[in-house]
Amino acid sequence: MKPGLPDYLKEAFNARPAGFLIPPNWIGVAAFGLLGVINPGFWLIGVGVEAAYLLGLSHYPRFRALVDGKFLTRENQQSEVQAGAILKKLNRSRQQRFESLRQRCARILEDQHLESGSAVGQMQADGLGRLLGIHLQLLVTQSAMDKLLVEGDESSLARKIDEVQAELSQVESSSNLAKSLQGQIEILEKRQRALQEASEKLAFSESELSRIEHQVALIRDEVGLSAAPEAVGSQIDRVSGELTETSQWIGEQQKLFGGTELQSTITLPLTQPISQS
Repeated sequence: MKPGLPDYLKEAFNARPAGFLIPPNWIGVAAFGLLGVINPGFWLIGVGVEAAYLLGLSHYPRFRALVDGKFLTRENQQSEVQAGAILKKLNRSRQQRFESLRQRCARILEDQHLESGSAVGQMQADGLGRLLGIHLQLLVTQSAMDKLLVEGDESSLARKIDEVQAELSQVESSSNLAKSLQGQIEILEKRQRALQEASEKLAFSESELSRIEHQVALIRDEVGLSAAPEAVGSQIDRVSGELTETSQWIGEQQKLFGGTELQSTITLPLTQPISQS
């Protein structure tokens, strides 16, 4: 989440340049506060000076860039903690699948030998981090669907429906027992439809996981063919944009099947495995 004006103002108020033990602004506020005790007019002057200082610094491009970087680092750390907690809940094969994709994404950056901290490198890292976020979302959603399918069995439900229908055919249609049996059939049919729908959605999630993995493989192939870093970055952004609808679909499925929602806009780390501690 990008910081707003209140965030910039707060950071400006507490800004502490290198070599200062406390923020210089605090010293200025304290000085005008003490002078105001002698002459209240200094308080009015202090308010004006403070307002000019805060507004000026909070709109200074270099200061804003520093604040943006600070917020991004904090957000990435939170995302890593959240992702680690989610990964811990997945089975071993899904953890390995995610780690394999993370390593391939990391090699895309490594193979280009981009300068540390370069704008192009950061853009690529952010885009690949978003792809990793969507990949992890799909694995979480898939895991939740698996649990539903394990707990239910279409064939056993079909047999149960046949049994109840056979029992229903032998009782008086207007009896309370008939109404109860008919209610059972309706519930069993709903469960059957839910399992069929879950199977279809599980297949779709698997297809989207493979699509992301193939796209990352294609991007790495382009790097191997000496594609310009800017072109690689554009390709990463294009792929990330194409998955917007997939992210929306994931959110809808998590409301139905459960699972922890992970924002698709997060940037997951590429250079080292995500801690699951």
